[in-house]
Amino acid sequence: MFEEELKRVGAARPSSIERAEGIAEVYGFISEVCPFHFVMDRWIKRQTEEKLQEHRQKQGEKLEKKLGKWAF
Repeated sequence: MFEEELKRVGAARPSSIERAEGIAEVYGFISEVCPFHFVMDRWIKRQTEEKLQEHRQKQGEKLEKKLGKWAF
């Protein structure tokens, strides 16, 4: 539906933009490895040190998995 509406009004569609898929993959990678709340002081202050360590560990595991997918 979204694609059809963009097409109807003559706007560029993600499927018609060269390399859009690669850009989306990089954006998804960044978003998954460093979620927005990691840079929110308010969120960080509400976490215990133990919880922060737990989040760091989980994100580290995600990073390793994602980098492995890209052969790093």
